[in-house]
Parts: sequence; structure tokens; C-alpha cells
Amino acid sequence: YFVVANGIVSVHNLVMIAMDILGYKFHNRGLQLALIAVLDTMALALASSGDGAATAMAELGRNGNSHAKWNKICDNFEAYCNRGGGALIASFIGLILLLIVTVMSINKLLKLNRN
Repeated sequence: YFVVANGIVSVHNLVMIAMDILGYKFHNRGLQLALIAVLDTMALALASSGDGAATAMAELGRNGNSHAKWNKICDNFEAYCNRGGGALIASFIGLILLLIVTVMSINKLLKLNRN
């Protein structure tokens, strides 16, 4: 789920870059900004749910679950767990950047509506 969610969000970001480059051709700029704000918010929700699910599984792999009798696996597969942790850190950095871009697009939409 983590990989698929991040893949979908990456494709979304590429489409948004293309829309920004070609956006001057559209006459209804307000509708375009509203659509971008809604899609950015949906992408943010998708990315955060993927990060949350992967973080829960990483914690389970690192510490196990004594109630379900699941043992720790990161003791045996340390390199794999370290790479997964690196991917989570990179994804959370991307999530923060996506949050900043989403706030900026909503702010731009609000400024357009005030004028």
C-alpha cells in the first residue's frame, strides 16, 4: 500500500507540474486553482495514510507483538528494516513538502477569491 500510494501521489504531482506549465492556456483560472487545491488535499490524505500504514508495520517488525505472538523480524533482517526506515523518512519529508504546497495552493485560491 505504501508503494502504491506514493506512486499515485507522484503521478499526481507530475500532472500538477504539467498543469502549471500549461495552465496559462485555460481561461477559467479560478476553477483550475480550486481543482488543484482539492486534488492536492486528496493526494495529501492518500500519502499520509500510506505513511501511517507503513509506519505501523515498521513498528510491528521492529518490536513484534507479544499478544499475537509475532516475533521481531528486524533482528534477523536488519539491512531490510534500515532501508524501509529510510524510505519512511524520505516519504515523511515528501509529505511535509506536499503539505506546504497544498497550503500554498489554497492560499493562492483564497487570494484570487478576495479580488
